[in-house]
Amino acid sequence: MIMMTSFMIALASRGAQQMTHFHKTHNAANLNRNPLKFYLRQEHAIVWVYRLLFLAGGVYILWAIWVRLPF
Repeated sequence: MIMMTSFMIALASRGAQQMTHFHKTHNAANLNRNPLKFYLRQEHAIVWVYRLLFLAGGVYILWAIWVRLPF
């Protein structure tokens, strides 16, 4: 579970980088239009929120496994 959470956190960052690169190369004419303009300005914050959500989900699942499963 820890490895999957770490993978998803890394994937969020890499996916955002790929999406930014795609739009800057193939969609340069529309970089000043919303919602793409908002995404480009707030990319770091959006990635940070996704990482926190994946981390919180991973911690919750580990907590649920530890507390709710009888050993």
